[in-house]
This record gives sequence, C-alpha cells and structure tokens, in this order.
Amino acid sequence: MRKISVYVWMILTLICLAPSVQGQILNRVLDKTMNKVNNALEEKASDLIADLLARQLEKQIDHYWEELTREAVRQDSIDRAQQGDTSSVDPSEAVSRYLANMNRASDVPEEYVFNWKFDCLMGTGKEEDESVFYYSDDQPFFGIEQEDKGDVNLIVIDLGKNIMVMFKEDKKGEKTAQALPNMMNYAGKVAEQTMDSVMANYHIRKGNKQKNIAGYSCQQYIAEDDEHDYDIYVTPELKNIWKETYGSFMQRFTSLDYQNEFNKVEGMVMESTTTAKKNKKDVNTFRVTKVNHQDTKIQKSDYSFPAQ
Repeated sequence: MRKISVYVWMILTLICLAPSVQGQILNRVLDKTMNKVNNALEEKASDLIADLLARQLEKQIDHYWEELTREAVRQDSIDRAQQGDTSSVDPSEAVSRYLANMNRASDVPEEYVFNWKFDCLMGTGKEEDESVFYYSDDQPFFGIEQEDKGDVNLIVIDLGKNIMVMFKEDKKGEKTAQALPNMMNYAGKVAEQTMDSVMANYHIRKGNKQKNIAGYSCQQYIAEDDEHDYDIYVTPELKNIWKETYGSFMQRFTSLDYQNEFNKVEGMVMESTTTAKKNKKDVNTFRVTKVNHQDTKIQKSDYSFPAQ
C-alpha cells in the first residue's frame, strides 16, 4: 500500500483508541512523527526533518515494527501456554497486550505547558492538511495536533522523560490518553547507521531570497540529496525554539556530519518544498500560516489513562 506520512513531526496525527487497535496507533505514530513513508502517501508529508530522513528510515522502521510484532506474539504465546490456552494468537491483539505492558502513564507530568502555537498546512500540491504544532520556550518536549472526523488528537514527544503521550478528545468530549516509551530512540539508532553515507551526497546552502511568512522575516536555504531538492525558508527570530526542541530531538536521529551540515540553517523552518528529482510532480510542502506566543496547558488529570 502506498502511504503518505504526516509530520510530525508531525508525527503526527495520532489517535488514542481502544486497546484493540493500539498496534495501528503506534504504527501511525512512527509514520506521522518521523517520516514520509513509502514515498507516495496516504495522508501528507510534513516538515523538513521528515523529508530529509524519511527514505533512510523507512525500511528500518518497518523492520522494527515486524520485530515488535514478532516479540509480542512470542510473549503472548508463552503466556497462553502457561495458562493452558492453545488457541491461535491474533497478532494485533498480541501487540495491544504487549504495548499495554509498556504503559508509562506514571511518568507523565501533571501538566504540559506549551508557550508557542504554530498553525501549519502540509500537502502534496493538490490538497493540504491542517496541523497545529506546540513548542516550549525552554523544555525538551513538543506536540503535534490534528483533527480527524471531529476527534482532536495530540501527540507529545517528551525527550526529558523519554516517552510519547497520545491524547485524544472525541467528538463527545471524552478525553483519553496513552503513554508509551519513546520508540523514536530506536529510529535514532538505525538512522545513525545510514546517515554517514547519505551525508556524502547531502548539501545545503543559503539562497538569495527572503520573504515574510506568518509575520516573520525568513531566509531561503537550498538543499539536495541523491533523490530530492529542498527549498526551505527559515526565520532566525525563532531559532531558540528550534534549538530547544528539534535540536535535541535531531541529535538522536542523525550523525555528527549531518548535525554540522544542518547547523548552517539558523532558525526555525517556516516553509519547505520537497521535489523528487526523478518525478517533478512528486512535490511535498510544509507551511506555517499563523504563530501565536501563548500558553497552552494539557492537564493529565483531565484525561483517562489505562490502568497500570
């Protein structure tokens, strides 16, 4: 199946549903917060980071999910055998039970306070999806929010506590949440194995254009790798947000060479256009439409977490 990832960072577009579909949820988390999986897209590509890492991470993420499923089924089979249950194991149910045992609700702080709200559009050129990104001035966590058929889904990636928290408010106002270990660490390890070879053909330089995006003066940067060309606009006025959030996030995913190369970009990415070299019609876009410097609080007590 051809899919499109929605950023996160995007990452993002996550649903906190019943345990029976937790496997699908985590799969979407991995897709939407990190990559543009399978190059062809069921929902939409998101930000620069997703664009730059997607192709390198796709196979490893798929492999990781296969391994997680295999381990979940193995453990479930052992548990059933000990109970004298010889019935067949349903992989999705096994993964759900496996993830339930990874419940990290106790690590979720009483509240998350975000100081910045970014309204964004992500698309392929033909259609666009709306997302909201939340950032902190000085804390190592960020959030991505999307609406889906009246439900509001928010994922928070907390680098300090090494967890991912998925919050959901459905159309009836019911609030549920799920906290899991930060699976992005695995992606970081596998990414390091491929980034050195990728960096040999990755280049970025400052362009000659400037423009105003969502009230911020932005500088153009031009980048390319073997498969894609990138046209990026960055505002130095918000560079501290980038440093505190994506900076520490990206250190887990990239080689030192990549970090040194990307340090040429001074500020927050406000717009990016990614074009495939082999197919100029394969275009993915990310654009910030509005920025609000306001506090948004997510209270843990407002949400129902699975019992531990």
